[in-house]
Amino acid sequence: MPLIIPNNTGNVVFSKTNIANLCGRYPYLEPISYLTITFSSLTDICDNFLDAILSSPILKELDLRNNSIKHFSITWREKHIQLNRLWLGGNPVECGCDMIWFSDWLRNTTSQSGNNLVQDYKDIICASGTEIGTPVYMLDKKEMQCSGGFRGGGQGALAPAPAGLCPHL
Repeated sequence: MPLIIPNNTGNVVFSKTNIANLCGRYPYLEPISYLTITFSSLTDICDNFLDAILSSPILKELDLRNNSIKHFSITWREKHIQLNRLWLGGNPVECGCDMIWFSDWLRNTTSQSGNNLVQDYKDIICASGTEIGTPVYMLDKKEMQCSGGFRGGGQGALAPAPAGLCPHL
């Protein structure tokens, strides 16, 4: 991420960049309304970045399509998101029992009236795991033979992503 951006910038677009992670707080992003990071090397979004950006009363749209994000932190579910629209499709999501919460969250943020938080929820597809090619919102805990709670242990239990994948864990 750059160190500064021009004052009074309302829309920030990073496309085809080498941004690999979003970790830390970027005070210059606080006054923006639209943040787009697409077709980049983005693999990880740290919780401290999510804390700042998802609860911003000013940011209205966040576009993270077509990057290399494999895991989404449970912070997405736990935050009171102020965004109006969010795009996450085109990322190579690794689907396993640790992503059932994400599937549930995607279904819970959609409505029959079409007023969805995640605009492209049908385009978030499993790129690995036993459910390759399945839209993430369609993952089913029973079909995947997942058991236990998110912090549970044992084979098939819901567990967080391996610590080596996320530098902030």
